[in-house]
Amino acid sequence: MRISFVRHSALAIVLALASSACAESQTQDTSIGGRTPFPTANAPGTWQPPTAAQDVTAFVRPLVSSWRPKGATVVTMAADKLIATSLDGGSSTELVALAPGADWSFRRDGGAFVAAVQVAPYTTQLAIWEPATNDLRWLTAAESTQFSPVWSHDGWAIYFGVSNEVARLRADGTGRERILQTRSPPITNPVAESLDGTLYVRKAWEGPEVLGLVNLASGEERDFPGWHLEALRERQPGALISGGFFPSTGLAEVDERTGNLMKLLQDSTEVAGADWDPTGTRIVAAVRARQTREPSVLVTMDERGGTRRVIDGTGGAESPVWVGEGILYLWAAIAGWDRWDDPHSASYGTGDDYELLPIVHPPFELHLVDPDTAASRVILRSDTKFTFRVVGG
Repeated sequence: MRISFVRHSALAIVLALASSACAESQTQDTSIGGRTPFPTANAPGTWQPPTAAQDVTAFVRPLVSSWRPKGATVVTMAADKLIATSLDGGSSTELVALAPGADWSFRRDGGAFVAAVQVAPYTTQLAIWEPATNDLRWLTAAESTQFSPVWSHDGWAIYFGVSNEVARLRADGTGRERILQTRSPPITNPVAESLDGTLYVRKAWEGPEVLGLVNLASGEERDFPGWHLEALRERQPGALISGGFFPSTGLAEVDERTGNLMKLLQDSTEVAGADWDPTGTRIVAAVRARQTREPSVLVTMDERGGTRRVIDGTGGAESPVWVGEGILYLWAAIAGWDRWDDPHSASYGTGDDYELLPIVHPPFELHLVDPDTAASRVILRSDTKFTFRVVGG
């Protein structure tokens, strides 16, 4: 098992819940999707909790009667629609339309999908959809602040944030239990569960985010302030992590059984994403020297950070994901650089600290590159920024 992750924050949905109006998503991708209207969740009038199956479609509406991924498939969000694109060169398929602000997660095999949707002011609910059979249903009752659903490693359960706890629920909607008591307001969200039974959570209170590791058997917790999970593999050390400051700097491996952390790249290196290869023996990272005007490039290395090699033609790469077909990464043209002076650098003890951030412009593209030959092709092109996840394969 090898899993990669996109930075994922519960802040957006928490802030949405605190608002009296449900703002529409700003994402508009003219090349791969268009807008689908939904009724506003907090429209005037008396709200009644959804109880019937047809009510789910007001917030999660399948656009296909049946779908299964054909090998490794890229899933992107555009104009509140999830769109699947197979890496075998097939056309894109619009899968499901979501209410604005929905927080979603596909199971790794693409066989099921869960979403946290706002159904009323300050009220959210989890829905699950199985695309092969088009089975769509509510997974939880409507209650305050349910967010950031993620699948267990075996696909039989779902972790999610709710009020001041992280909960776990079977995929059939039974067996709900509290896994972790958290602070309030609810800004602790689950990120992933490892094969060895550790739950990774992201804590974002004051200051830099904290990566938390919770042993599900013993309840023991370990915190790594200033770090963010990039990817997991089966063997230990299994967690590949990058610095949680903005922008991310440094790369390390963590052994979840011992808590030992081994640095692979130092803090002088910015890291715009990293991943294990499908065998868990090699690493790819998008890196560049900090405080320079050089674009990030893809670099491969062995599991100890040695035997480093730059992949030609990948300047400007971000968010690499290593699949059997090659390495997927996001790319955009750089128009210039913006200097950002850190107002808190004195409290960090680093003095007059600053960062140089790239100014990018359309088109925004998803590329697939062969790590050995550097042969590449464009998978998707968009007028606006987007993130992606990979299912199937």
